[in-house]
Amino acid sequence: MTESTLYVMASCPFCWRVWTVAIASGVKLHSKFLTLEEVRGDEYKKINPAQKVPALQTKEGFLFESNAILRYLARENPSSGLYGSNPYEEALVDQWLDWISNEFTGHIQQFIRPVFGSNTFDKDAHKTAMEGAVKALKTLEAHFKTNKYFVGGSITLPDFALGTIMRYPMMLNWEEGFRKAYPNVLRW
Repeated sequence: MTESTLYVMASCPFCWRVWTVAIASGVKLHSKFLTLEEVRGDEYKKINPAQKVPALQTKEGFLFESNAILRYLARENPSSGLYGSNPYEEALVDQWLDWISNEFTGHIQQFIRPVFGSNTFDKDAHKTAMEGAVKALKTLEAHFKTNKYFVGGSITLPDFALGTIMRYPMMLNWEEGFRKAYPNVLRW
C-alpha cells in the first residue's frame, strides 16, 4: 500500500483509534494536522462533507468515519489479525464496533464535551448519559469476565475503538470509586 494521508485533530479520540490501528497493522500514514477552522472550511468539506475528522486519503480516494477507516486498514493487512481470523470473527468485530458506536460513544461524548467547552453542561442530559454509560459498562464487565479481548485470543479493532473512547472519561470523569465497580473492564 502506498502511504496514505490521514487528516486529524490531535485531541480527537476517533483519530487516535485510526493512528493506533495503523501502527498495529503496519500501515504507514502521513498525518496532516488540522485546526477546527480548517475542518469547518470549504476545502475540507470536499474531503469529508460532514466536516469531521478523521479522514483518510488513499490511492483510491477519500474515506471518512473512523470505523470505516479502521476496517480499511485492517483489510489492507489481513495478517495483522485486527479484523479477526475467519468470517465469524469478522462479524463479531463488526458487531462490537457497531455496539461501541451505538451504545457507548454517544453517552461518553455527552459528558466529555462540556469539560472541553464544546457543549454547555446540562444536568438532565448528564444524568441520562451516565445511566447509559453505566448500562454499557455492565455489558462490558460481563463480556470481559470471560474474555481477555473483544474477539478471539488477540487484540482486534473494537479493542482500539473502546480504548480510545474511554481515555477521557477515565482521566476526567470517572473517579477511582466509580471505576472499582468494573474490575474486568479495568483489567481488559
